[in-house]
Amino acid sequence: ISKALHNSVTTLTNEDQKRDISELINSFISNVSYGRDLEEQLAFYVECRNAFSNLDPVLAYLVQSVSNLAIETLNIVKGIHNKKSASFIRGCIAYCYITIASLSCHFTRLDLYLLAGEVALVNSSLVQCDALYKEALGLVREVPPTLTGTDGRQYSTEARLVDWIARLTSGLLYVPDNPAQEHFISSGS
Repeated sequence: ISKALHNSVTTLTNEDQKRDISELINSFISNVSYGRDLEEQLAFYVECRNAFSNLDPVLAYLVQSVSNLAIETLNIVKGIHNKKSASFIRGCIAYCYITIASLSCHFTRLDLYLLAGEVALVNSSLVQCDALYKEALGLVREVPPTLTGTDGRQYSTEARLVDWIARLTSGLLYVPDNPAQEHFISSGS
């Protein structure tokens, strides 16, 4: 039924209908659980991404769900990953990275890059955290100065972007510094 709903979306489908269809599909996704079989749960999310690729709200929900899956894994291993769980986490973060890039809304992408980066950080996947944060910073340059609201009026993106940057910088406090790179503040000069 969810696939039929997704396939009914055309260029003539209005935003309210897309939102309603997305909510129904997200409800379906949230009701599917493989219990502690986290790999099967991730495989389900991969199938969903392929099946519902035309609806950004569904893709965003899937990124949030996979991020939750990574946190659930962290809780199961009590914060100490073995090879298998670390590999699974990297798979979850890779899923998020790939899926986020396909979204159209700049701010949805920014928020999800930040979320996935935080999930990577708490799971000690520092290389992936760095990649997600770099991707987000590159995207900041693409945010237009104004966006058109649902009412047709133009709204400045400045306040929202400043808020996002504040959240990013507070998260960066926890990211370890790379000893091979030059520091922002030089003590000798």
